[in-house]
Amino acid sequence: MLDIVDVMVIAVMNAMKSLNNAGSGELEMTIFPFVWFPAFAPATILFLHIAVFRKLQLLKPPRQ
Repeated sequence: MLDIVDVMVIAVMNAMKSLNNAGSGELEMTIFPFVWFPAFAPATILFLHIAVFRKLQLLKPPRQ
């Protein structure tokens, strides 16, 4: 979730910068570190959800 929020904040900041400077602030999203966030975000989120739910299943007491 944090990676999605991080990308959204960066996109809004770049959009505001491009509006103020009449430049292309959104092109900065194609620079190296930023292109990796959207690429790995869905897989990371799915992995973390599966890992957490498996751990919760292990912590659950057995039914009687």
